[in-house]
Amino acid sequence: MALPKLEVPKYTMTLPSSGELIEYRPFLVKEEKNLMIAQETGQGDSVFNALKDIVKACTFNKLDPENLATYDLEYAFLQIRSKAVGETIDLKIKCEESGELVPVTINLEDVYVDKPEGREEEKVINISSDIGMTLQPLKVSQVGTVSDATDLTATIKALIKNIFDADNVYPVEESSDLELTEFIEGLPHSCLTEINDYLTSMPKIALDVEFTGPTGHVNKQTIKGFQDFFA
Repeated sequence: MALPKLEVPKYTMTLPSSGELIEYRPFLVKEEKNLMIAQETGQGDSVFNALKDIVKACTFNKLDPENLATYDLEYAFLQIRSKAVGETIDLKIKCEESGELVPVTINLEDVYVDKPEGREEEKVINISSDIGMTLQPLKVSQVGTVSDATDLTATIKALIKNIFDADNVYPVEESSDLELTEFIEGLPHSCLTEINDYLTSMPKIALDVEFTGPTGHVNKQTIKGFQDFFA
């Protein structure tokens, strides 16, 4: 006699970058097992790959993790995790007054993407009167290419969506690595300031928390970035 099939609940979330409604389900035992194995290895790449697999499977292959902005992937995973394991996570956050770590319970359903006011998803930088480039958020597939923060050229390559002049638009994927390197190394210094502003204002998942420290001091803090949610 065949065992009964379990019904898996479905939910919807709004993808931060596009506002698109995405249907998803909680992750199941088989997916949680893979994540736990990855965490036990202690290798960041294994955990990151497990997160990508979970997001793809739990959104019914609607989301391709490699083509997501990094904050979209992190936000999606936290929504999936909240339905699978529970909405709350226990963290220890440093009190601003005493410096002691205080146990704080946060609700993942209150997580949002912190996007600086006026920041556009893509940014056009005019290099000269008829030449410019369009920057885009870092995609998951590009994270490994900018792992070395000192490699400025690699970082800029990952951010460029296209280069344009008065007559044409040149998608970055149609240019050779050598061409891109020469183009980037020929940029004026003023462009670096605009690129850095765009990079440092990259949206991040965030949550506003309020808690009382051991001396009675009321802390109001904002935790940002995926790692802070599992500190």
